[in-house]
Amino acid sequence: MSVPPVTAAARAATSTAPAAATPATPAGADAAISSTTPDLPKGPTFLSIPHALAWGAGLGLAAGALLLRSKGAGFGLAALGSGAWKGAAVGAGLGAALVGVDRVTGGEVKRQTDVIFLDRRAQIGFVMRHPTKPWLGPMGLGVASDARAAQEHYFGKREPLDGAQDAYRHVYAAALFSLRAMRDHGASPDEAHGLAIEAGQAHETDGQDNNDRWSREMDVANNLTGTQLIADGHAATGEEADAAGFVTEAALRVRVLDALRDGKLQVVDRSATVPNPRATTPEDAPKAA
Repeated sequence: MSVPPVTAAARAATSTAPAAATPATPAGADAAISSTTPDLPKGPTFLSIPHALAWGAGLGLAAGALLLRSKGAGFGLAALGSGAWKGAAVGAGLGAALVGVDRVTGGEVKRQTDVIFLDRRAQIGFVMRHPTKPWLGPMGLGVASDARAAQEHYFGKREPLDGAQDAYRHVYAAALFSLRAMRDHGASPDEAHGLAIEAGQAHETDGQDNNDRWSREMDVANNLTGTQLIADGHAATGEEADAAGFVTEAALRVRVLDALRDGKLQVVDRSATVPNPRATTPEDAPKAA
């Protein structure tokens, strides 16, 4: 059966017929508008709370250093030059507060600023050179505290200049630093030893005003001995080990004492007119150990 042809009038009626409108409910209209219309632009915020705290703390210390000490000027100029004027405004307020606290405490803030920016600058630089290892700073502080505690446990608080107590602390600190880097953070022995030596060098650099040449050479030698004693971190035959096979810290303390008795540590004999570096002897070991 043939289909009748479509007339021109029928085509015109079809092309001009208006489309049926779909009534929109108020809810439907709201949904359509909210999904197709962008939010109105918001006014610029002054500074988010996290950024205010971060910039404020850093630039506040910089402003405080600028006002308390001329060498802090570099920190202040660097902060302002970064273009972070909002943070600089917050930091200036904190800096002024630091000055006020410094005056109330009789200069304590200035003393602490000197410690941070001057007496610890090399150690801070060491941590900043390894941005992928944020654990270095906290771990280093813990190692220093624990090495001091171990020294006082065996030798007491008396510490003759460049004596066995000092030698023990340096060797144990370097060995403990390496051990924790390997055991707790997965560093290889070579990497752990390198970090321990670098940390020790930074410590010596910061303390160079208080140490003469013999003291520095003694400390450097004992730091190296500490990394050699720890080796790959695993317990030797007869030593106490943890579940992963690493030597325990208690056993490591004994290992360092044995090395002291065996003459592997270095001290400086200050009894003569000219200081005399020498290896340790059994007489240098603590009597109670």
